[in-house]
Amino acid sequence: MPDNAAAARYERFIQATEEIKVELGKKYRTNFTGFGAALHEARKRRQPVVSHNWDTLDVLISLRNVLQHSATRGGEAIAAPRQDTVDAIERIRDQIRSPTPIKDFAQTPLTLAPDDPLAAAAHLIVERNFSQAPVYDGSTYTGLFTTNAMARWLSRTLLDDELLLNAPSATVADVLKCAEEHERPIFRKPTASPLEACEDMAKSDASRPILVTTDGTDRGALQGIVTSFEIPRILHTLSFSLS
Repeated sequence: MPDNAAAARYERFIQATEEIKVELGKKYRTNFTGFGAALHEARKRRQPVVSHNWDTLDVLISLRNVLQHSATRGGEAIAAPRQDTVDAIERIRDQIRSPTPIKDFAQTPLTLAPDDPLAAAAHLIVERNFSQAPVYDGSTYTGLFTTNAMARWLSRTLLDDELLLNAPSATVADVLKCAEEHERPIFRKPTASPLEACEDMAKSDASRPILVTTDGTDRGALQGIVTSFEIPRILHTLSFSLS
């Protein structure tokens, strides 16, 4: 007699793989011959969820092939996926169908203005335990204030009598002059892939934050910030392994 629970897991697994194939077919305007073909194409095109979870998907492709090409006996399949396997394929399907956007991982940033007194800005940075903050002149982005740039400003000030004399009146704008080329944020739209954002930070400098703006440029309105501290949470949320 067939195991009803096992049969239900089997049906859910097969249905999820078919839905993934259909979803990717719509995305790439291709009538894929099978689940594996659809995923290989998605990987080739660097679809974030597929690429990041390829080791798991490679196993699931093989499982799908075994189930598809094996005859049933007495209405019972040769094997039934475990519950964690069904959960994994359904979560991957959901992410392919409706990806979690980067805005869901963004935090409300501390922002500074160019004419903010340096002493007040430094106090905020220390108080909130931040190492960087975007600087906006009204709605216009002007730079990224970092503790590294502040350290450079301090070093230059201590070596220059004139700068030292004017130090009490220093502003955030003075520190921005000491920022280096690599101390620039990465701008992304709210709908951008969090996994691609993790790759962006890893490829450049993990200390570079992602600034989420309405249009993905420095001209858009600021929506939030994603720093390297969010990478573990992003990877944990969007990694679907088999236990």
